[in-house]
Amino acid sequence: MGIAHGLFVFTGDILLLYAILGAFLWRRRNAPVAQLVASAKRWFVFAIPTMLVMTLLIQTVSNDLPDEFWDDRLGGTYMQVLSYRWENWFYTFLTALIFQGPLVFVAFLIGLVAAKTNFFENNSLGLVLLRRWLPYLALTALPINLLYGLHTSGLWVPNPALQVAIGTATAIGAPALSALYLYGVVLLVQRFALPEWVYRAGRNTLSCYVLQGVLGGLCFAGYGLGLFGQLGHAQILLASLLIALSSMLLVSIWAKYLGRGPLEPLLRGIK
Repeated sequence: MGIAHGLFVFTGDILLLYAILGAFLWRRRNAPVAQLVASAKRWFVFAIPTMLVMTLLIQTVSNDLPDEFWDDRLGGTYMQVLSYRWENWFYTFLTALIFQGPLVFVAFLIGLVAAKTNFFENNSLGLVLLRRWLPYLALTALPINLLYGLHTSGLWVPNPALQVAIGTATAIGAPALSALYLYGVVLLVQRFALPEWVYRAGRNTLSCYVLQGVLGGLCFAGYGLGLFGQLGHAQILLASLLIALSSMLLVSIWAKYLGRGPLEPLLRGIK
């Protein structure tokens, strides 16, 4: 399913990466919490030099890229977009595996720990610890991600050494920001009754994820609205939020009348 998604819907697929790492996680499903936490720490330490190497490699390669590297086929017909995906999918996946894989596996391990320790119950030990660490997480996450955002958006061009330092620091800044997001979501759910369609979407995330790619193609490629390369950063942010909300709402409506999203029965039917 991940390969099909990467080739026919969205080159930057995560399903295959999640499936591979999930297979390793499955072997540790009965491990005690302390062992899972220790393993997560080791993978996190490993992620930092991996991020350094990948940042150096990306910086080296990007400096040598010709101006026409960013292929206009992404904004073309479906067959043009498809040809681009076929040519670049494997290299995109390999980059994701090396660049994101270690941190993703850390997140998987901590997620399993959360399930084993009832993290989402009121005043659980995990929530108490997260609340205690909020100031330190904010002081870590906000400056790193702000600098990274300014750099990647082209609003600020630091010297090469600082570019490498910022890219490597995201190995720490990204998980810290995710932890802040997580605590914000927990507070939101505890204090407000969210609409039922949000919960239905949350129970059918595979369909939501794939539909986002489909809607994105219809918005940006030539076989849709043809907005590829036409929007600024603020407009792209707004478009991404609209696409995400639209996919959630559509899948939720489907699940309301048919029980599950369109892809979840297929996934759960595999024995």
